[in-house]
Formats: sequence, structure tokens, C-alpha cells
Amino acid sequence: MIKMNVFFTYIVLLISSLQYALAAPTSLSKRYTSVKLKSFRTGQCLSPIGRVLADGVPVGTIDCSQARSWDISPGSGSVLISGTNYALDAGDGRTNNEKLKIWTSYPGLFQQTWYLTNDDRIAITGGNQCLDQGDDGPQTYQCTTGNTNQIWTVQTPTPEPPVFDPPFGTVYDDPPNGGRRLHPFARPDLCVTVDGANAVVGSRVDIAYCFANDSPYAQYQLFDLPNPVNARAVPLHSFTDLCLDVGASPDLGTRITLQSCAFPRSFHLWNFDGQTLNLEGRNLCLDEELGSKGAAGEPYRTYRDLQLWECFPNNNQQVFFQLA
Repeated sequence: MIKMNVFFTYIVLLISSLQYALAAPTSLSKRYTSVKLKSFRTGQCLSPIGRVLADGVPVGTIDCSQARSWDISPGSGSVLISGTNYALDAGDGRTNNEKLKIWTSYPGLFQQTWYLTNDDRIAITGGNQCLDQGDDGPQTYQCTTGNTNQIWTVQTPTPEPPVFDPPFGTVYDDPPNGGRRLHPFARPDLCVTVDGANAVVGSRVDIAYCFANDSPYAQYQLFDLPNPVNARAVPLHSFTDLCLDVGASPDLGTRITLQSCAFPRSFHLWNFDGQTLNLEGRNLCLDEELGSKGAAGEPYRTYRDLQLWECFPNNNQQVFFQLA
């Protein structure tokens, strides 16, 4: 019985240890990469002084726009200049007013092992010194409750604004009773449009900038779209005898054109579920040709080419939407 109790106790301790070990890595998800460390006192950011990185280069505070970025993690670890093997080094790490420098990283070295606290302090792990913004720049100083010189905030990079090609244009609401625009994925400023403002049999249909409702060109991008239930032809709202068409033998890569709606055939009929426009009874969808750039033209140019392509779920080239 004693042996069983000892065995049971051992198992409980082992499970507890495993639970702790499994829980410990959760802090990894909070790792900060390529961030600035901003002094609460001055509003400047921590950085090695000068352009050269080498052992012994002093660390000061400068304008954040010019400061180097750091890799730092909540909890204990090295504070590294991002993308390098240089660590923030506190000298002996035990003395007030010690100046900071960078030095080749030796993980676990006392003066290079810092603890980022929940209240925005950066302290030597196992010591009593904190990173402190003194009168003459950053230094070590005894950690003191309420000392705002020792507050350092992590400044994450500002995301770069997305680059649109073509540049993002103007978004227009559809007219209340005048057809609907069809927009490619994530571009409410672009519209499915008849090329060259030429609504005749055989004209290509591609993607151009949307036009205001009072523009004479808006009528070339306003369609009467089918609902999700009933497949039907897709005519231009102002030219109801002309419909989106793909010819008598639709296949991969077939271009989209205007054709007569007078005698609709099966390949004239489309289903639209609010995201994809596909030919009735076929696994072929309206598709923005990947990498296409459209073509110059008058009175407006196009920016993407349209085609038929095999329907694939979650393919953004085949996502088209209406504004609510």
C-alpha cells in the first residue's frame, strides 16, 4: 500500500510538472520583433549611437524615427538589435548610473539578461537595476516604484499602407433604379465595364474605374444581375438587347463580350450568388485574369482583363460583389 501511495504521488507530481512545462511557452506568442523602445520621460527611443554596430558602442536615446529597432520578449531574455547578434549590455549590471552599450550576445550572461515587466519596466533579471532615462541619457539605476524615468513603452511598427495597382479611385453608390455595378474582389472603385463605351455586339467587357452616376460612361457598367435562385441572361440596364456572353463554345480563357439577348441560349444564362457569376450548368466562372493589366483606350482605359475559367472555391480572382 505504501508503494502504491508513493507511486500515485509520483504520478501526480509528474503530471503537474508536464502541465507547467506545456504552459510555459505561451509567452512566446507575445514576442516583439523589430520594435522601438520609447522613453516615457523624453519621448525618445533607445538606440546605439552612430551608424556602426560593434562591441562597446554606447546606447543613447534619439528621435524615434532614426532609432534602431529591437527584439524583446515579455519575461526574461536578451534584448537584441533587430536582425543582429548585438545585445543591450549593462556593464556589470549591479551599479547605479552604469552607462549602456551593445555587445555580442551571450544568452544567459547576467548583464545582458533583462526582464520586461507588465508595467513597462526593463530590469536586470535577478538583480535590482532597471533601465533608467537619466539626465545624461539611459543608464542603470535601482528599480524604484513610481519612478517614471524607468518606464519604456514598446512601439510596434506602423503598418505600411497597402499599395493598390491601379491606385485606389472613387467609390460610387449604385443609382436607386438604374442597374447594379459589379466589382472585383476588394476593389469597390473598379467595375465590370464595356470596353471603349461601345455597346454593340462583339464588344469586349473587362474591368475599368467606376464612373459617377451622372457620367455618360456609367451606363456601360450598370447591369441587371440575376438572383441566386433563377439563372438568366445578364443585360446592360440601358441596352437590354445586349447581354454578357461567352460565345457558342465557352472554355477556359474565353473572353467576355456583348451579344444579342434576342434568343437566349444556355450559355447566355448565369447564376450569381453574391460572390461568383457562373455559367448555368457549367463549372465555368467569370474570372479576373491573373496578372492582366488591361489596355489603353478611349474614352477610358481598362485595368484588368476578364475571362472564363474553371470555378474554384475561395478564388479571389472569381469574387465579384455589389455594394449594399
